[in-house]
Amino acid sequence: MKMKRTALLLTIALSEFLFASCTEKQIAFDVHQWKSGKNRYYMTDSLVKKLETEQPTRAKILDLLGTPELSGGTQETELSYFLKSDEILFGLAMSEFCVRFNADGTFLSAQVIHSD
Repeated sequence: MKMKRTALLLTIALSEFLFASCTEKQIAFDVHQWKSGKNRYYMTDSLVKKLETEQPTRAKILDLLGTPELSGGTQETELSYFLKSDEILFGLAMSEFCVRFNADGTFLSAQVIHSD
């Protein structure tokens, strides 16, 4: 009985460790890190909150985040910024930060998009 309980506790501890190591830590948005390309993916939660709170115009977002590096990433109603790429089983997956606007340039939404 004691052996089964020890095995169960070890299994639970290992599961919690694996779950904690797989979750990705988020950090506060920092404009200098963003513009240098560092840690962009890990700043997205706080950046989305910032944009949703401030409701900036397209011009202000371009000042804040810079010109998107992705080809086709600049449109009148959308800006897309490269975040990171990951190798997957049979190819490459990419994450980008997409900001959408109304036709008059007012903020509509911001989100992370994953593609493979």
